[in-house]
Amino acid sequence: MNIVALHTVVGMRKVGMLILFMLIAIVVFPVSVGCVEETRIEEAVKYLLHHYDDEIDLIFESEERAEHFLKEQYPNLPLTFQNVFWLYTDNYFACLALAPYSPHHSSRIKGRLENFGFRSNLYEVINGETFNIVRHGNIIYIGNFSNKYIFSLIHNGSEFNDFDTYADLCLYYALNCFFKGDLPEAEKYFQKAYKMFDGKGLKDKAFIETGYYANYKLALLLYASRVMRIELPNYGEIEDLLWSKQSENGGIVSLSDSEGKPIGSANCETTSLTLLIYNDELIKSLSEKILDRKPKISESSLIIAAFSISLLLILLLKKIRLKRVFSHFMVRLWKTVIFGGRNCLNPSFLSR
Repeated sequence: MNIVALHTVVGMRKVGMLILFMLIAIVVFPVSVGCVEETRIEEAVKYLLHHYDDEIDLIFESEERAEHFLKEQYPNLPLTFQNVFWLYTDNYFACLALAPYSPHHSSRIKGRLENFGFRSNLYEVINGETFNIVRHGNIIYIGNFSNKYIFSLIHNGSEFNDFDTYADLCLYYALNCFFKGDLPEAEKYFQKAYKMFDGKGLKDKAFIETGYYANYKLALLLYASRVMRIELPNYGEIEDLLWSKQSENGGIVSLSDSEGKPIGSANCETTSLTLLIYNDELIKSLSEKILDRKPKISESSLIIAAFSISLLLILLLKKIRLKRVFSHFMVRLWKTVIFGGRNCLNPSFLSR
């Protein structure tokens, strides 16, 4: 073999190896996120920590100065948005969201939640815990702790028959199906929610009834897409729209008007869910729960695409020794599809 031919073979081998590892990365690793300025995330974290109460190890609801919506239900309590603390959803979301940025506060909040011992029977699904059916929620008043009033939302009511008309409940249910291994149902309910996006927010039954978009639903959509590894063609657009709701104090405003413009104040729930999108360690651990299962949704499409490209490369490089590497890769990839084998994507076979 002359020098030119040798360089050609070596060059093509490097290209082939690069493509192979790219294909493996596409199949194995979760969906990537868009680009957000680090300062935006830092300001959101500061917002939550600024609202943290170290006496009860919880974050209060919001800086909103209007009369609290619970005032009518609890007329004898001097409730404000600054002295109301929610176990679910606010502090549960905040506990998970703050883990990468302030482990100390995350741990303290987690400890407080565990001490109270309540479960929501729904929201735990964002951390991989499943539920049986979607139920209506009830507000539980837990108590007064030095004029700091603690509440929680518990889903222990009757079955929520039309939950699929609400974007957030569709996404919670999609995650529930995902973690149970029912990937077609997970895809179905995720798409139900995604189709409600109209460029300004998620236009679901709640919007129709109130005229306001709930911005936390945008964050939940992006979070679910990352966990379920569903590629959204307009992910960046939705992400930019969500961050356009950030207020000067760093928090994410909870509502938008019918034109999609943020209105009112930020709150703990929306800000926490927004930060949760960037908890890469949590998302990776949750996504890996399905690595041992036979691919059914977009993962199967990726494998077919990778398989086709591998076959094409073998045909193009059939006179080069790299053929054996790709042939071995194809055989093992088929074993994954048919038998659910785990070790077929181990790069160590390249050294054989």
